Amino acid sequence: VLMNQQVKIAEEFLKYNSIYQEWTADWRLRCYPSSALLSPQSNDIAKGMIKFKKGLPLGLHGYRWLSISLSNNIGNDDCSFDDRVKFIEDNYTRIKECVDNPVDNTWWATWDEPWRGLATAKELVAAMESGDHTTFIGHVPVCVDGTCNGFQHYAALGRDPIIGKYTNLIPGDVPDSIYRHVAQAA
Repeated sequence: VLMNQQVKIAEEFLKYNSIYQEWTADWRLRCYPSSALLSPQSNDIAKGMIKFKKGLPLGLHGYRWLSISLSNNIGNDDCSFDDRVKFIEDNYTRIKECVDNPVDNTWWATWDEPWRGLATAKELVAAMESGDHTTFIGHVPVCVDGTCNGFQHYAALGRDPIIGKYTNLIPGDVPDSIYRHVAQAA
């Protein structure tokens, strides 16, 4: 039912050249979209349907971050950024097959975020096939998130190296998780 509602809203928006989204801020200045059904903070299918109207060239680092984003969408996110990029490189043929024929090549449907992943995969393949991915104009949002942001703030304010490591403020080979450390202690 939810997916049908989201697709219906998206179909209504197709008649417009672009859309704007209204956002509100709460008392902590956290921003939220007014539309819960079709927004960058909605579910996977909504995120997979959203693109920026005005794209930007990927530049020197954009393709790398697109690869990292796709790796995260697939579910390969508990490793270093370099390993995520290598995962995409190693599986590029399989990813391209999903993009070229998603009905018969359904690996994408098993990903953690299949719809956003397929949209990101389409963008990545188009960038690669463009001949120069640094000048390719990208339109797909690449999401970057913090790790337990409240604790990140406390770690930064207190210059705490332990909590800083657990919340990825201090670089490491692989992502850390304060939740894992708390669970182990409990």
